[in-house]
Amino acid sequence: MLADPARSELSRTLSFFEWTTVLSCITIQLASYVEGPLDVEALRAAWDLLRQSQPILTARITPQHPDSADLASSLTFEIPDAPVGSQFRVQHAGYPTPEPLTVDDPVAIVEVAHAQDAGQVARVSLIVHHAAGDGRLVLHWMRELWSHYTDLVEGKPPSTQQFPVPASPEELLSARGIAKTGMRGNRDSELRNATPSVPGHADPGMEIRFGRVQLSESATAMLRASAKAHGQTMHALVAGAAAVATRRFLPVSGEHALELIVHSPVDIRARVSPAIPVWGGTNALGVADALVSVHPKSNAIVVGADVVRQIQAGLDTGAVHRSFLDMPEFFGGPGPAKPLIVTTNLGAVDPFPVPEGITIIELRGSVTANWPQFIAAMNALGHQAHHPALDGTTHIILTYAGRLSIDVITTMAAPQVAAYTEALEEILLELGEIRSTQDVG
Repeated sequence: MLADPARSELSRTLSFFEWTTVLSCITIQLASYVEGPLDVEALRAAWDLLRQSQPILTARITPQHPDSADLASSLTFEIPDAPVGSQFRVQHAGYPTPEPLTVDDPVAIVEVAHAQDAGQVARVSLIVHHAAGDGRLVLHWMRELWSHYTDLVEGKPPSTQQFPVPASPEELLSARGIAKTGMRGNRDSELRNATPSVPGHADPGMEIRFGRVQLSESATAMLRASAKAHGQTMHALVAGAAAVATRRFLPVSGEHALELIVHSPVDIRARVSPAIPVWGGTNALGVADALVSVHPKSNAIVVGADVVRQIQAGLDTGAVHRSFLDMPEFFGGPGPAKPLIVTTNLGAVDPFPVPEGITIIELRGSVTANWPQFIAAMNALGHQAHHPALDGTTHIILTYAGRLSIDVITTMAAPQVAAYTEALEEILLELGEIRSTQDVG
């Protein structure tokens, strides 16, 4: 890739919201499982093309003043004139869980991993620091990666379109006249200045475990039909099922109802005027927290309907949009004392373009982070609650090739993870059998 002196001029300071993701080193992994002969060098070339068109993918997060005692107060997306290294790696020892990305790491990496017992199935992962992009944007970049790969393999001229560096959520909202209400304007600078140090690589200090539920095409179709019959979305049914399954595994005795927070990121790109293109902002998933009352035998459709009702109310009042702007107050105040789960829904994903001879058989999402570092920073800032991903279980929901999948990230013990995913799948299959609103209690 040729050097372009103008690229370094695109470097910019991280916004407060982007800066908060650096505290936890939160990193998104989107993985395509590919069956068939993969041309690794063509994929490497496709990645180079994508980084050429998207300068943010060549960036590193660096302190503006590395000699200052207050390293964390001002961090920058540093974009070089020419990329340093390809940030493309090949693994031959199975499917490793990626290390969280942190300061001075590249913000994006492509990894090709092979497992000896997987035959010709390779895992192609796009690994991105959350500061540089949310799940929707990472999904877009993954599609572009496969598009470039297909063009190269088929001998078509590659696209050379250039895209700007995505704006911060605060900048996007300001440009659309959306402002915080009743909040202290200087709280973000206070918190930046109070942070003790730049997060780095460290012992995770806790074991994060992963589980997965994947329905068949027929079971997915039945669940979708059930949602339609009840005038609900797939998110309502999955969020409701996750809430009921979670209630069954909470360490409390009895079958009484408990209040539970369902934390759903909501894409605001198409919910503002003018609309934001998918590549236009690093993070545009606002926060919608629904407080629901759940007992172990609650009807998941009723619970899910309540979740979606509260999401819509947050959109109607603008609270979801303003959640980016209210982050400083969240960090400085007391956190919720109720159990919490996260339900991130990427929806039905259209098939990625691939050349003849290979098939993407699965798409999986995951997040990794340095949670102890984050907790230490939160405590230093006076916020006693953990990050939502620590308080409960995270669910990354999507449908690919007609099959619903839910990737589960949790701190549960291994036997509990297996039991929890089994219970969640059982509830979803039961919901697929319910076709009439008369069956809902």
